[in-house]
Amino acid sequence: MNRKSLTDDSFQLKLRHGVVEGLKEMLKNFQIVLFSFLSEKNIKLAVEHLVKQEGIIFDAVYTKI
Repeated sequence: MNRKSLTDDSFQLKLRHGVVEGLKEMLKNFQIVLFSFLSEKNIKLAVEHLVKQEGIIFDAVYTKI
């Protein structure tokens, strides 16, 4: 199985259609928490991408490794 490194410059976070819009709508009324099985290093890269590219700021981020 080929996996793309999140540290690669060509990293692209792939989300289902409507996720970004849904998260932005939920941010208006709710706290948003992200839970992931990615390593702390990789989830940090993904969260930084969402903040920079989409303006989505999570209230908390948890990892289970």
